[in-house]
Amino acid sequence: MLIDLDNFCNEHFLKQHIEIPTHVAGNTLDLLFTNNDSLLHSYECVKPPQSTSDHYIVKGSTLFNVCKDAISEARPDFLSPFDKLNFHSSEIKWRDINSELEAIDWSTEIQELNPTDILSKILERLQDICNRHVPIKKRASKSSKNKIPRERRRLMRKRTLLTKKLKKAISIARRKIIGAKLINIEILLKKSHQASQNQCEQEAINSIKSNPRYFFSYAKKFSKIKSKVGPSLNENNQYTSSCSEMANLLKNQYKSMFSDPINIIYILYIPYILYIFI
Repeated sequence: MLIDLDNFCNEHFLKQHIEIPTHVAGNTLDLLFTNNDSLLHSYECVKPPQSTSDHYIVKGSTLFNVCKDAISEARPDFLSPFDKLNFHSSEIKWRDINSELEAIDWSTEIQELNPTDILSKILERLQDICNRHVPIKKRASKSSKNKIPRERRRLMRKRTLLTKKLKKAISIARRKIIGAKLINIEILLKKSHQASQNQCEQEAINSIKSNPRYFFSYAKKFSKIKSKVGPSLNENNQYTSSCSEMANLLKNQYKSMFSDPINIIYILYIPYILYIFI
């Protein structure tokens, strides 16, 4: 394992910067690698106020700037027309949606269309049906955008102030007093997070009969890990994080692998023709 790590660092010109203990036992277990020393401004290892972990918190300050292309690329309000619909609502007319979908003759709808037009046609019909039977999401007001409870935000601000005081404190007695206050705040924050999680879980359980989709959507959050797409390698053998460019790369890859299906009539007659020649 160490040999593989050493080879990886040599291959990518990486340097490890953490030189102080990151564990309560005095060992340096958490590492920080970079191949550009000028981007790393400084780092510090902060011991957690509560004994929830044996590892210190490693905080690194960097001079790295976000790519201008990523900043200029505006993110739309909705990634797709379906994002504006509230599929967790109990007012959805599922029976009407199912009956309309069953009545569609897809073989006639997508006849003689290429893969891109087929997908557009399917999405168009689905969007039309859902717009008529699924309520629209209610936009959150500016005051409700911050979902963190007021009491928890107050504790977080107090924790930040006490952490700054702990760094400046010199006397051991003063540091113990501030540390005790930080431990108390951590306990209260933990209880607040647990209470919010219990409330969300109870709401999901109560909606099993009336809106099972909401329950399974909530349970799915804890059963799967979402992996981000990208960065992708473009035609110039360079990695890109642009959403539009990565989408075009995936589209071109799909089109290059697609082939028109063979007519089923030809497949049925091939064995008969071979039999005649034999």
